[in-house]
Amino acid sequence: MFNSSITTIELRNANLNIRDFFLAISGQELSLQKIDLSLNIFTSVTDPKTKTIKNTFVFPPTLKELIVSKVKWETDSLVYMLSQQKFVSSCTVDYSSLTLFNDDWEHFHSMLEKAQDPVSTPFLIIWKDNKLDAQFIKFLIKIHQLTSIDLSGCYYEDEKMISILNSLV
Repeated sequence: MFNSSITTIELRNANLNIRDFFLAISGQELSLQKIDLSLNIFTSVTDPKTKTIKNTFVFPPTLKELIVSKVKWETDSLVYMLSQQKFVSSCTVDYSSLTLFNDDWEHFHSMLEKAQDPVSTPFLIIWKDNKLDAQFIKFLIKIHQLTSIDLSGCYYEDEKMISILNSLV
């Protein structure tokens, strides 16, 4: 599908379901180091019996930066990406300024609380300008390879500030 010597691809605001792009590159021998899929959507196919996501993606081992900022996410898909998506090598993943279908942050945070221990391996997660909750911080702490978190511009409910701060330490 792609020339194997391409190192950067930007498909910003391409009216694309990111799942389709990931399926197209999954397992391919590519040299991609940076992928920018900002301003698109991400939905997944779930198994009707088990209610689990059927898609698994194998990213190129060369991938260093995945930008999915300002993406509209299906809640299950975002939880899957954060918890179960494996990266062959460590990379930066930028989830800044995301939106959720139905704007259901409470459901997202409760799903993270119930999620399996994460197997994902990003070393930096950028979570700028997103809603913050203690469950999210507790979840991030479980990602063993994670060395940096960018929480710039995040917002939260005032009464949850103390629990969020306590989760950070």
